[in-house]
Amino acid sequence: MAVIKHAIVGLGLMGGLYMLAGCAEVVVPGTMAGGGEYYRYTTSNIARQTLMGDVRDVTEATKSVLKKMDIRLYSVMPYTDETIMTASTGVLDITITIKPITGKTTQVAIDAQK
Repeated sequence: MAVIKHAIVGLGLMGGLYMLAGCAEVVVPGTMAGGGEYYRYTTSNIARQTLMGDVRDVTEATKSVLKKMDIRLYSVMPYTDETIMTASTGVLDITITIKPITGKTTQVAIDAQK
């Protein structure tokens, strides 16, 4: 049974590759986007992610995650256009910037410095 399952999965993957053969416009942009994000993170040390949810929900979720990870939260400073949170671990000082993009979309930027 496992052999049949592996054969079906293998045929499905080969069929998917056949459908993408010659489609550089599918493979190359995805690869370039990932490479660009990696370069941006390694040069600036700031991770960015756009999340679905309003600023209040994302801020509360961030507080919850920091608590679960035993990261000490020092301050939460809400401004008119962004919320800045500062936290730290034994070796890192962390600044989290939460900016609304739309009413239901929020961008989170995390800067961790030694």
